[in-house]
Amino acid sequence: MSNFTRTVTSETNRKGIAEITGRYPVHLCYPSGKYRISYLPALRQLEIATATTCEPDLASTTSNPLLLPRFVDTEAQSQDAFEGWLSGILGLLGILRRRKYGYYQ
Repeated sequence: MSNFTRTVTSETNRKGIAEITGRYPVHLCYPSGKYRISYLPALRQLEIATATTCEPDLASTTSNPLLLPRFVDTEAQSQDAFEGWLSGILGLLGILRRRKYGYYQ
């Protein structure tokens, strides 16, 4: 069992939540936002439905549900950046930039 799998299934995490709520959680935020594509089979085996990264972007119907982007609001973010992500404008600018330069996730 990998360190990642042990973290996700540990007593203080997934099992602890199940004991409190009576349900196993099926949604995950990658610890510290760190993830690898190699984690995806383990997440599927654990029946995790969605997992969020710390990659700033907008999720769409074509997004991998185990690699969902999110905007992480910290003190280092300006109010304008926060409002740009909240409104979706910064995410749309990223989509347009990827289309212009020929790559798209």
